[in-house]
Amino acid sequence: NEIKPLIKKSGDETFTSGSGSSLKTTTLPQFWNPKNNPATWQHMTTYTIGFGAGASAWTGSPTFGSDSYSGELNRLITGDLSWPSPLCGNNNTGSGNSACDGSTGYSATTKDNGRRIELWHAALNGRGKFTPAPTADELTKAFKDIVSNIVEDTSTPITSFTSASSSVTRAGTSQYSSGYNADGWTGYVRSDTLAQGTAAASPNTAWGIKAGVSAPNNATTTADKLDALSAGDINNRLILTTATATLTNTAEAPVSFTWANLGITQKAALKSSVLETDAVATTRVNFLRGDRSLEGGTTAKPFRARNSRQGDIVNSALWYLGTPVSNYAFDGYRAFAAKYAARIPMVYVGGNDGMLHGFSALDGAEKIAYVPKGVFTNLKELSIPGYTHRYYVDGSPFSGDVNIGTTATPNWRSMLVGTLGAGGKGYFVLDVTNPGSTVTTGATAVASNFSAANTASLVVMDKTAPAGDATTGEAADIGHVFAAPGSDDNNPQKSSQIVRLNNGRWAVVMGNGYNSRNERPVLLLQYLDGIRELKTLVAASSGDNAVSNGLSAPRLVDIDGNGTPDIVYAGDLRGNMWKFDIGAADPASWNVAFSGRPLYTAIYTSGNAASAQPITAAPVVKANDRDGNGLMVAFGTGRNITEGDRTDVSVQTIYSLLDSTLYRIVAGKVTVDTTNGQPQPVGTGWANLQQQTVSTTAIAGSGASSSRTFYTVSQNTVAYSGTNARKGFYLHLPETGERLLNGLSFFDGSNILEVLTEVPGSGSSLLEESCSPPATVPKLFRTFLNIMDGRKPSVQLVDTNGDGVYNSSDGGASRMTASVKESKVSSRSQEIRTGSDGIVDALAKLPEQPLRPSWRQLR
Repeated sequence: NEIKPLIKKSGDETFTSGSGSSLKTTTLPQFWNPKNNPATWQHMTTYTIGFGAGASAWTGSPTFGSDSYSGELNRLITGDLSWPSPLCGNNNTGSGNSACDGSTGYSATTKDNGRRIELWHAALNGRGKFTPAPTADELTKAFKDIVSNIVEDTSTPITSFTSASSSVTRAGTSQYSSGYNADGWTGYVRSDTLAQGTAAASPNTAWGIKAGVSAPNNATTTADKLDALSAGDINNRLILTTATATLTNTAEAPVSFTWANLGITQKAALKSSVLETDAVATTRVNFLRGDRSLEGGTTAKPFRARNSRQGDIVNSALWYLGTPVSNYAFDGYRAFAAKYAARIPMVYVGGNDGMLHGFSALDGAEKIAYVPKGVFTNLKELSIPGYTHRYYVDGSPFSGDVNIGTTATPNWRSMLVGTLGAGGKGYFVLDVTNPGSTVTTGATAVASNFSAANTASLVVMDKTAPAGDATTGEAADIGHVFAAPGSDDNNPQKSSQIVRLNNGRWAVVMGNGYNSRNERPVLLLQYLDGIRELKTLVAASSGDNAVSNGLSAPRLVDIDGNGTPDIVYAGDLRGNMWKFDIGAADPASWNVAFSGRPLYTAIYTSGNAASAQPITAAPVVKANDRDGNGLMVAFGTGRNITEGDRTDVSVQTIYSLLDSTLYRIVAGKVTVDTTNGQPQPVGTGWANLQQQTVSTTAIAGSGASSSRTFYTVSQNTVAYSGTNARKGFYLHLPETGERLLNGLSFFDGSNILEVLTEVPGSGSSLLEESCSPPATVPKLFRTFLNIMDGRKPSVQLVDTNGDGVYNSSDGGASRMTASVKESKVSSRSQEIRTGSDGIVDALAKLPEQPLRPSWRQLR
């Protein structure tokens, strides 16, 4: 389960054929591996299509499979077979083609067989792709796939979207996107203005427009801003870090990121060897800060020549932080919100240049950057010529408002939590309350505290460690935190993980992530007030669940609506959905529900084989409004963390389970009601769940929807009471390798789940980054399911025939293909999803009635 980078060129590869004494093995160096394209110069990539009879391999050998790299390719590479001649098409069971000169009487049919094979051969040699297309429909699809491959292979990937508003109903809004360029591993954040109603994007003029450059590439980005900085500007960049112990200071301390301020171990890590002088290492720190005077890869200029000061942004999601949005009704929060209503809106993102960056959302200027102590081990690699990509600050930041004072004397602050993702273990917290004001005079003008003089207050804590670090104590339960930020269901700019707990204290609640020293699933409750200690709730301390495991993203639920969460749901890598009770005022009473058992364990069983279905995304929760009490807990399974995950074809599943636990209020706190006995978990297996299925018959999109394919979902009923009572439903994802990696969401505030699943790509795809040509492209699917029973929505949401009308002519479809990366906005009548591939999906909004599915009298 070692976590390895997901960015990887197809390098040396070993091909095998035969078995036993007939086993043959050949290792192709990177240059000759057909899956890799070593050309960095202008060149041609070959794509071929075998149409009709050309889609079928010759009845002899070799035979190709359904894609470029299956069939008998291994035998051809090992020499067990040799390629037939396109002139005579012999089956090559002998030594070769020397006896064939094209005039020895071979029939036209035999020659055609050889030519079919040569289509495949040419695609491999041309570092492209061969696509068999037996029918006209498959031929159309093949051309679309080829064009899609070429677009993805030559365009800059978009890795994240965020916006200043979730709606463009009445006015336009600003949208922010990030991405990277694998040629030199540079990154950027750009801003676009979305038009009212249509959500059409155009470069934000407030950030700047590049003269003489055609749209949409004329937008000035954060990379352009950083690259335009002068030497004096570079010295004045606010880049902070946490220094480890020094000769004069045995404690860690927040400092400006300069050589003089760093700790002993950090300085040693930044030197290329023990013989390197402090003077040379100082210039390396300056290089990391943005000094480009020693770039060149020569003796005189020893550092790597960068294409930009800003490094690539791959897995880190953008986080927009503007006006305080928590809307608390206690502890003087309204005064805090009013004070900072005009603060400069910011966009935060992690970068693989070793820093978390904070950019002004108004003009793209960098306001702050932070180098976590956990990335120091590999920082020097960024300066080495021939740099091979690494992850650094690859996790996704999120923020929340916290009162670190008292009820009588509140001291509200906006805290930003960042993680390293694949770059290392742990998390860090910054105080980002006051980046400055959009007004300069009057009572509403609040001066920025983003300065080196305020370093000690800006850096709240740093609990990061390098990958593979031998940690002890509480740190032994902290792993790689990959989870996307948990957001409020009704406000994507409000984190649901930074909360006031039932003991009155403020904390950030997280799963402990993966590959921790202890390898067990643990809920982390990191206090942000007081002495900022860490409280942990261990889900499993022994047995199989405490081996090669870790807790994923949590979902916090406030049962009584008083603003403090009472229960937490979170899954783990072994398919367990855990429930934690944190409703008591005394933290000593917080525990794992169901006497330490999981609510459910997701296992896929086929014949005598059974395999755990890992859960990596946060679940979602709704009150059950059907014929039963309790909460519906919906989640999906699947992972894409290690090198082996990308090609895993294990069946993954969407679940929605009934947690029938009842509650009562005791002394103002939520307590489990055991009047009718102790609540029981759902357990394991599908026996008491209802299955839903996806139709195998596809509906081809037409008109404005011609770029999409649609499907229907079964409409089985789910009874939660009576003789055939069920505990929820499940739906196996039908596409080979399909899985859920991102959290579920509720469509238009209803009970309808919008489920975005994917089959991860390899090669030069937008989900898995590489310089190689695409071997497989990612496939994305959007499915709409009612969380209560898994049935399709009661109103038509997708438009299969592209006529702009959502009715029965759309075939009852509730599943469709989707774009790899999408921005999400809402107009007056539609939910609009704009893909990074330029495809726009206009989805019908729900009428008022479905948005109010239930009214229940509480007592």
